[in-house]
Amino acid sequence: MNGGRPTQTWVQGEFLADPYMLEIKSDVPKGKYKILVGWYDASDPAFARLHVFDESGKDVGDFVTLGQEAVVK
Repeated sequence: MNGGRPTQTWVQGEFLADPYMLEIKSDVPKGKYKILVGWYDASDPAFARLHVFDESGKDVGDFVTLGQEAVVK
């Protein structure tokens, strides 16, 4: 999407793919790494983290762990 679909335009249940390249420094130890994603309120001068809610409406924190890991070889 290349930033072409801001979060304000998202629709519940919609699936959007917006791939990003992660640059990993050469001195990072080999292994599998979890990728955590968090969102911030850009209208807040303090850039407060937004909370994540599950399907039942329960607050589950301020980040999501992606299902795919990063592998450093």
